[in-house]
Amino acid sequence: MLARSLARPLAHSLTRTLVAGDGPSFSPLDLAPFAWYDASQETSLYDATTGGTVTALTGTVRRWEDLSGNARHLTQAGATSAPTLTNTSNLRGVLFDGVDDAIGRAATATTLPCTVYCCWSPITHTINDSIWDFGTSGARQIFRQVGSSQMAVNGAAFCGRAPLAIPTHAAHKTATGTISARLNRGAFVSATQTSSNGTVIQIASTGGTSNFGHVRMHEMLIISGLQTDETDAKVAAYFERKWGMTRPRLMVDGNSLSSGGVSLPVADVWPTILAPEIPSWDVVNWAVSGQNINSMAADAALEFGRQPIPTRGKNVLVAWECVNQLSSGASANGAAAAAAMKTYCQARQAEGYHVICLTMLPTNAVSEATFNACNTALRDTPSTYCNALVDIAADTTIGLWGSQSNLTYYNADALHLTAAGQLIVKDAIKAAVLSA
Repeated sequence: MLARSLARPLAHSLTRTLVAGDGPSFSPLDLAPFAWYDASQETSLYDATTGGTVTALTGTVRRWEDLSGNARHLTQAGATSAPTLTNTSNLRGVLFDGVDDAIGRAATATTLPCTVYCCWSPITHTINDSIWDFGTSGARQIFRQVGSSQMAVNGAAFCGRAPLAIPTHAAHKTATGTISARLNRGAFVSATQTSSNGTVIQIASTGGTSNFGHVRMHEMLIISGLQTDETDAKVAAYFERKWGMTRPRLMVDGNSLSSGGVSLPVADVWPTILAPEIPSWDVVNWAVSGQNINSMAADAALEFGRQPIPTRGKNVLVAWECVNQLSSGASANGAAAAAAMKTYCQARQAEGYHVICLTMLPTNAVSEATFNACNTALRDTPSTYCNALVDIAADTTIGLWGSQSNLTYYNADALHLTAAGQLIVKDAIKAAVLSA
């Protein structure tokens, strides 16, 4: 099963021929969906499981009708467990409270494989919160939140973080035999999945009884069979255009210095504290604790290379990682680690990103000679591999060798930054982003 990002950013300097479906004439009905739920369609939401009247704003949704023509409507029998209809920033959505709200149906009787596309907004993040559930109790396909804002399919966590800006969207492909998962260009994992007929559809819960998600669902599209990249692009363009995902976007890739969660809460890491300072941007953090450049490149090979969709005016990628590349032995020396980072950045530029790269901070995980060699190589003609180099290693407070012993800015591990250190990084990156 595969969950993949559907946001295909476009650098302002890049043009392409639009694929079929990019234009306004595209409709999900063109794909002969198994089921389709769309909160923007007022007459598909009702205040009763049968009959009733169209749900008014802030009213409860007891029935969400299937627009595919297959009458696979979702219902909620309990009035107190019904979600509510909202309109936030002129975007209609069905809001689930994360306590007991759910809506769904049984006996859908479709066989795997299938593809589920959804456009949703995370409101709060709690471990095991369900976004949607599709399958049987013995082999259900659950798309849920886990860990430090990670996503998971069943028990297989993957390292794409939930975006700080909403709404987002993802495709989830279910196939017999294997689970593989991607969201917002996160990492790839695989595990075993039992073959099964899908017999339930639930939004914001597992089986309608547990793991209630605090989310707002805008649209959900289920199609029989594994869909092609071209179909993914059609649906992505449709979602981006329809749900207003046209703002400039800042992508973050790297290690725990950007992901947080190691010696520092995610709330204090630089992408999180930068986001409210650039409110006109969407900020998406793909950084993963322990990730090295090789794993970043492997993720990119799976998802970054997809052709962007021309809805974003600016697409900026901040790439920051060398220490894990060296400490893991993936690169033998500082120059080799820098070369790997340059290759990674060049590949992202080729895809249309405005790339901002950072030099390496001092750490006891490597020698001073290795630290100097890596940064010397990164400072050598940065215009050949990135659009801007943020030379954080030249900062006199946190960047010079020996700074890692300053406990005001570094943790005792002489590797991870404190909140005060993260503020310095945030300010340096913010200047580069606003100049992009």
